[in-house]
Amino acid sequence: MFAILTPGRILTADDVFTLSDLIEPPWKRRQRRLDSRDCAIREALNALAPVLATAAPAELCRRLRRYLGGPEWASDRAASVEPADPWRRRLYLIGVGNEGRALSRETLGRIARGSRTPWS
Repeated sequence: MFAILTPGRILTADDVFTLSDLIEPPWKRRQRRLDSRDCAIREALNALAPVLATAAPAELCRRLRRYLGGPEWASDRAASVEPADPWRRRLYLIGVGNEGRALSRETLGRIARGSRTPWS
């Protein structure tokens, strides 16, 4: 799976990503995954905000549960590529970032405000 590094060989971007993923401690990989998830959540909430200013977290929660429970999530995961549709891409990134689990309305609201936990 891994090629042996030899003098004069230039590392590709994939090589660097793979090596950094192997060297990086697990807590840092989780932090990076959650940061990516939070960014996708804020992007999705901003897309909903003009339409549903006060109910955006509840609406995102409803859409995320429907997406993760339906055939779209399974087919997107099997394809291992981000969907072309912008809205579905947001839901996909949130699903990947949260390992396929839906988030509660309260958690989505906290993330929108810049906090992950109730005590921070």
